Amino acid sequence: GGAGTEGSLVPPGSVLSAYGLVLGGIALLRAATAAGLPSLELHAGGASFALLSSPGLPLLAAALLLDRGRPNGADARASLSRVGRPLLALTGFVVLGRLMADSGMIAELGEAVAGAPPLVIAAAAPALGMLGGFVTGSNVGGNALMMPLQERLAPDGAGLDVWFAALQNSAAGHAVFTSLPMIMLILAVAGDRAKAGGVTEHGLLRFGLGVAGVV
Repeated sequence: GGAGTEGSLVPPGSVLSAYGLVLGGIALLRAATAAGLPSLELHAGGASFALLSSPGLPLLAAALLLDRGRPNGADARASLSRVGRPLLALTGFVVLGRLMADSGMIAELGEAVAGAPPLVIAAAAPALGMLGGFVTGSNVGGNALMMPLQERLAPDGAGLDVWFAALQNSAAGHAVFTSLPMIMLILAVAGDRAKAGGVTEHGLLRFGLGVAGVV
């Protein structure tokens, strides 16, 4: 003995059981959909949301099981106060991304860049990929926003469309952690430890941009 729990790299049992419930729920949903269970989808305009593909249901089920079906009001209010700002920021950036796509802003930007010299296109392609990751706070979201544009920028007949797609994926992934919703989420998860360490949104943004610029 002698080693305290504070120095242990193994998470507490309560944490492991919570993650186990969530992962088990996700695996159960994946198995059900693979077995042919019809997916429940919500449609709004040109977008759709598959309920059984979202981790939201396993998270909700795990929370209710851990609270024995009686959610603690104080804990719920504390959680909402911590995640309120990240959720609002994430919602705002999602709306911004949809606005950029549906208003034709991305298409106009693509037409302007497509007519530029090859060196300008080569420099603009990673910048556009990083913009997609920054706006959406997600590698997948950044690809959905900018991938059609990157395919248009690839020179015709040169077989570079795959390279431009890979460049988009890499650039969006490296810029994800510079996104303000992601930074707010990191600070919300860190909680008091971030405050005690003097970690701020501005500091994380500056660090993330520096790392993305170097990469």
